[in-house]
Order: sequence, then structure tokens, then C-alpha cells
Amino acid sequence: MRLAKITKATSPTDDEDIPTETLHTSPERSTVLRVGHGASRMELLVMMIDVTVKVPEERVPEFYAMFATWLSGSPDVSPVPIGDPSPEEKAPWTAEDVELARLVWKKFSDPAKGLFSILIDSPETSFSGDELAQRVGIPNGKHGVAGVLAWPGRHSFAVGRTWPWSWSYPDGGNAVYWLTDEVAALFRQARDQ
Repeated sequence: MRLAKITKATSPTDDEDIPTETLHTSPERSTVLRVGHGASRMELLVMMIDVTVKVPEERVPEFYAMFATWLSGSPDVSPVPIGDPSPEEKAPWTAEDVELARLVWKKFSDPAKGLFSILIDSPETSFSGDELAQRVGIPNGKHGVAGVLAWPGRHSFAVGRTWPWSWSYPDGGNAVYWLTDEVAALFRQARDQ
């Protein structure tokens, strides 16, 4: 990864001390990141590369959450805080969690809200990742759905709750997702208010 200091998210100019061979300004190959706080904040043009890595299918949501944490933080910060309970140690969602559900719902991206709305409106009905992706318009099929679910999971963990959705691998195949009646009713309240 090559970095170049720039200001106010503008393109580098000829008078900046940046070797030309490090600049790839096409949208597919670079992005601008803000680093630091206050007066010491600077913006960096970061050269992006494609990396392919194999991940167990059942752990794709965890991978996306871990990668998002790492990408948004400092490289020398552990992506998972030491002592942070695992998802299995978080409390399940209950009917009493209306305020927590509202808080979490507000943080959902539009694709996550669309995906959860399908699950909310059809409790106890299983949907494949590809079916959800097609209905919501999420690119990359089931893999895109796993990415969309990463942040709702992280937001749930932040309020001390486990994932709100359920999933299984029928016949050892691809994952299917659903909400229980109780969780669907809870998030319906959060969504509709």
C-alpha cells in the first residue's frame, strides 16, 4: 500500500512532493482516508489492491465485521478488543429490548434495512442469501448479504446482544436466514416508529 498526503480531499497537484508512479487516481484503485484528529488531521490517498482470501462460509459475517473494524482503525490497533465477549456470550434479543432495537435499527444502512424488512415481514420464513440479495438489490449475491449483515451484527454486539437473525445450512448447502416471531415483532416496532 502506498500513501500520499493530500489536503481537503482534493487531487494531488504538480507542486506536491509525491512521486508520480505512486499515484493511481482512478476510483477503482484509490480512496481518501482521514487520519488523526483536530489540527493534526490529514487526509491520505490510499492505493487499493484486490486481495482474495478463503473464509469458511459460516464465518463470512465475522470476517466482514473484523475487516471493517481493522479498515476503519489504526493498523496497530487490535480489531477485536481484548476481553470483548464472543457472540455466544451476548444476551439474546427479547421483547423487552424495544429501545435497544430502535437504537440499533437507526444505525442500519439502507440495504440492511431492506434486508431486515423482508425478514421482519415474513417471520419464521427462511430466505437464501441469493434470494435476499435479489429482492433487496444487493450486489454479489449471498456474499453481498454476508457483508450487509456484518454491521448489524456489530451494532447488536455494541448493545450487548447477539445477532438478531437466525441462520442454518440445510442439507449442508448454502445458508438461509430468518427472524423468529419474537425478534421480528421487536424490530417491526423499531422500524415502524
